[in-house]
Amino acid sequence: MKILLTNDDGIKAEGIRALYRVLPKGVEVLVVAPSGARSASGHSISLEHNIHVKELKWENGANAYALDGTPVDCVKFAIAKLKCKPDLLLSGVNLGSNTGISVFYSGTVAAAREGLFSGIPAIAVSMAGSDCSSYEPATDI
Repeated sequence: MKILLTNDDGIKAEGIRALYRVLPKGVEVLVVAPSGARSASGHSISLEHNIHVKELKWENGANAYALDGTPVDCVKFAIAKLKCKPDLLLSGVNLGSNTGISVFYSGTVAAAREGLFSGIPAIAVSMAGSDCSSYEPATDI
């Protein structure tokens, strides 16, 4: 199984690392996430500037890329440029709930939606509240 992992809080965010750590052994994971926080970016894409990409060392040797673009740019890059054809896209863990009208603003939800547009099953994972001492409630998959 291949999983594309992204978020809107940035590649260094603890939420995306917590989600990565609970994935089963033997799963092929590609991490493509914004280089920094891009919360509330909605379903935006970058049009007016070249997107810079940096390949990174990731936990347990997973392939990882940081883009100076939006979460949707990250999904588009993984599919078009890296030729990634994942079985599942996971976006998150977002710190803060994505409910009601906020789903239209959420980069976490937009990244998952972009996966769906490309025919990839996708899940946006969010955690309500401001206590981020443990991501276990959101990563108990």
